Amino acid sequence: MEGQNCSQNGNQNSQKIAEVAVVVVPFPAQGHLNQLLHLSHVITSYGIPVHCAGSAIHNRQAKLRFRGWDEETSKKIKFHDLPLPSYTSPPPNPNASMHFPAHLQSLFDASMHLREPMFQLLQELAKRYKRIVIIHDRLMSSVVQDVKLIPNAEAYILIPV
Repeated sequence: MEGQNCSQNGNQNSQKIAEVAVVVVPFPAQGHLNQLLHLSHVITSYGIPVHCAGSAIHNRQAKLRFRGWDEETSKKIKFHDLPLPSYTSPPPNPNASMHFPAHLQSLFDASMHLREPMFQLLQELAKRYKRIVIIHDRLMSSVVQDVKLIPNAEAYILIPV
């Protein structure tokens, strides 16, 4: 699935760019992350490259979940470590009046700082592929909102339930 990149005068040059790649952007909570990892595995089984974007610590946790999975397919998922500011996370409170789990609020707030590095990553990938498809957790919508500025990119929301 590779095509030729054409120069401005219409002649084909030797640089090839791949047809399509998928970028997954999970919210780094276990139930959210696992869903996108399983979907990534299915996508790579069709020969489509998958790029997983997240913080270094959450990407490391994701890689640990690969135990028992097909090793060849797992190698096809490329992880990109994005800078995440430090945060503190209080223990879960089962009696909290807030619907959003308070112990995840600081992680959610810190994740909002991923918007710029995410846009930079998407711009880089958009140069290497004819089309990039972003599949993101709905909690990460603000992080990928600039995808609309990349002509060969499209985004889809995954609601992990």
